[in-house]
Amino acid sequence: MLIVPCVYEIIYSTKHGIPYIGLKIHEKALQKIKPCFRDNLLVDILTKELGLPAFLGKWSKDIGFGGILNRIEGGLDKDFITFVAQIPKVVKRSDDDCELCMGSGREQSFIGGECLSCVGSGKRFGIDWQEAYTISASFTVILKLLNRCQITTNATNQQLITVQTYTSNGNYGGALSGEVSFVMYNWLKSHEQEIDLSEACEASKLIFSTIFGLGGNSAHILIKKGIITVMHNDYGLYTEVDCEFHSHDTRTSGHQFILLAILAILQKMAK
Repeated sequence: MLIVPCVYEIIYSTKHGIPYIGLKIHEKALQKIKPCFRDNLLVDILTKELGLPAFLGKWSKDIGFGGILNRIEGGLDKDFITFVAQIPKVVKRSDDDCELCMGSGREQSFIGGECLSCVGSGKRFGIDWQEAYTISASFTVILKLLNRCQITTNATNQQLITVQTYTSNGNYGGALSGEVSFVMYNWLKSHEQEIDLSEACEASKLIFSTIFGLGGNSAHILIKKGIITVMHNDYGLYTEVDCEFHSHDTRTSGHQFILLAILAILQKMAK
């Protein structure tokens, strides 16, 4: 990756314990990509495959499928516009009794342990990935356009990370890949003993519990010789020696959001 002024950043934040993921886009880049929101083959494909609402942004202030990425007014960074989406709950508890334990929360066997279907709640769970697909697919379209946006901005900070997400409702539907800049690679390499990864680890835990409604362990993040490695349950992110990175076994958009948040936090620390 060449050393270039910043075009966009991945951002992660929380408000009242609720996690948000988003993009900070230079206004020059945003104006260039907006005309491409219409008559876009990738938009058409994702709309049809995932049953998504119309892609907004050419004339509206919010962008993405259904305007899922909300514009935040009054940002502190001059010339950059911030868009965020609240990370949704995918596993939702209903008022109906669990069919397996008949509402008792206990297994109907001589062991009588916690019901595995409802995790002891006695209530049925429903799973709805649609909002997560909408966010992920919006990232996929916008990042593809930004990564091809050959402009030079007046930003004083540099483009530290480029990312491309992928979205589908099949296996590994939350994949991502990208590249760490030479500047960030050198920062990671020279500061690896000093980097406090607690915020990134807590973000992984909060996003997991928000999406799946369950407590979970935090991600294991390793930085060694400028190389980032993330391991969380059965998926992760690996960086090659040429500073390119890719996800591994990211089966859902939820996994993708966790990796995006970790990258966003590392990027913020390196600025």
